[in-house]
Amino acid sequence: MYQQTLESAYLDKAEKLLAWLLNNPSSGANNLAWGYNFIWQSPIFLQKKYEPNTVVSVFAGEAFIHAYRVTGKQQYLDAATSVGKFILSDLPVLHDNDEELAIAYVLRDVDAVVLNNQVLAGAFLIKLWKHIKQDNIKESAIRLINYTVNRKTEYNAWYYTFPCNKSLIVHDNYHTGGIIDGLVEFYQETGDDRYMETYKKSLEYYRVNLFEANGAPRWMNNKAYPFDIHGSAQGVISFVKASTIFPEYIKEAEKVLDWTVKNLYNKKRCEFIYRKGRFWKWNYSLMRWCNAWMGRAMADFIYHVK
Repeated sequence: MYQQTLESAYLDKAEKLLAWLLNNPSSGANNLAWGYNFIWQSPIFLQKKYEPNTVVSVFAGEAFIHAYRVTGKQQYLDAATSVGKFILSDLPVLHDNDEELAIAYVLRDVDAVVLNNQVLAGAFLIKLWKHIKQDNIKESAIRLINYTVNRKTEYNAWYYTFPCNKSLIVHDNYHTGGIIDGLVEFYQETGDDRYMETYKKSLEYYRVNLFEANGAPRWMNNKAYPFDIHGSAQGVISFVKASTIFPEYIKEAEKVLDWTVKNLYNKKRCEFIYRKGRFWKWNYSLMRWCNAWMGRAMADFIYHVK
């Protein structure tokens, strides 16, 4: 929002939030890392409150990269570099060869690889590499992304885990969106188009199979309900990102955003609700999954649609 409006209040608030992150990392890692502020049961592990993990740490690291690009302040690049070290040095390695790398979601060995986790980490590392130019970081980013790309189905989709029988999730909305975003971000940061054919095909799979014609986000490829706010936000983010290369996708972002405001926004409370089922709504709201993610989605949309 600061980039769009140049209003200093947005930047001031952003930097206060970043300062809070720097002052409140999770314990248990050698480098900066963060986790969820609640106990979380995954299909493959139970995570303690505040226990650091890859995904939350990457999201924080992305914020520091963004802040560095906007402000030029070294402290933000230093923070992002520490997150990169957490990814490459602290997390257990689940698979490693010349072409592929897979890391655990948490700071312990698990018996399955979370596929979106690899692309999220790889895309973050390639952004970090662009500023610090360490070859090992780029090489690791490519091998992380390769791991997931090489486990794509013949119809251009991904399961949540490999092996796929470790999770009941088939091809869901927001994890798919996160994977395809990472593929195009790699191209945008490097100019290397090695993943672009996969990106184009999986982007179309995402559009056709994970959204209703009116823009509602399907829960999974084989199940429409419940319509989840995180899927809405991810759809806007992914289609806006796609539109920077393929302009026609901005119409998809607008369609998803219109449906979401009409169906999942509570005007009285000025917040987005969690989910809408076939017969009822989950009318409560969550900061991280509901409002923060939709806030990011709307900011992306506003910034790119000028």
